[in-house]
Amino acid sequence: MESFASFFFWIPEAGAAVKNIFPVTANSVASDTPAGIIVNFYQFALMIGGVLAFGAIVYGGIKYV
Repeated sequence: MESFASFFFWIPEAGAAVKNIFPVTANSVASDTPAGIIVNFYQFALMIGGVLAFGAIVYGGIKYV
């Protein structure tokens, strides 16, 4: 959520509020713990889902043309 908080860089109060709402970052969990493994798997699954969604959009656009 750090990137979401950095979106409000031009409003210091909003950025501070967002950082207080989402204080946990992916780096705060050790990757060798069960929670770290789940966090890493979740991030990987989101990345794969994003790549597949992008590919589906590109394929649909090419097929439409």
